Amino acid sequence: GPTLLPSTFMGALRARCAWVSQLEGCGEDDFDKIYDPAKSIDQLTPTERLFGVTGWRGLLRCVSVELMPGWHEEQITSVVIDRFTGGALDGALYSTSCFVGARYKVGLQLEERMSLTLDSEIKLLKFLIEDLEENGLMLGHGVNAGYGWFDIGKKGAGLTDDEQ
Repeated sequence: GPTLLPSTFMGALRARCAWVSQLEGCGEDDFDKIYDPAKSIDQLTPTERLFGVTGWRGLLRCVSVELMPGWHEEQITSVVIDRFTGGALDGALYSTSCFVGARYKVGLQLEERMSLTLDSEIKLLKFLIEDLEENGLMLGHGVNAGYGWFDIGKKGAGLTDDEQ
């Protein structure tokens, strides 16, 4: 059946968060940064504090990924597109086996540690959630062909609207 690895989800989420962070003026992220514990935690951007860099475990973690019932497998036939002309190649049909209607319930947890002030991280996380609700998230195989688009909904575990 369809599989969504937590690392895949978090990687896509981090990439979107870095983009949203730049749009909101929260700083540019360096994916190759190595955290030096001798320096202040302020040297990291909110995205880097949320998702982590080498030497710093992120504050946001994926605690569960659950495949929901209701999906099915289908064979979808497509045509090969010529990369130079953008037109369909004659007689070049192929079929892809894909999962339709796959839904996942993903649990995220924001950790507070070391008495960090999380205002900037919470603000960025709210921007990220709003962007995901509006634009969805691309994951998995064939996103350019229309597979792997996910709509995002949120549901808190006993949280108020302000806490979600």
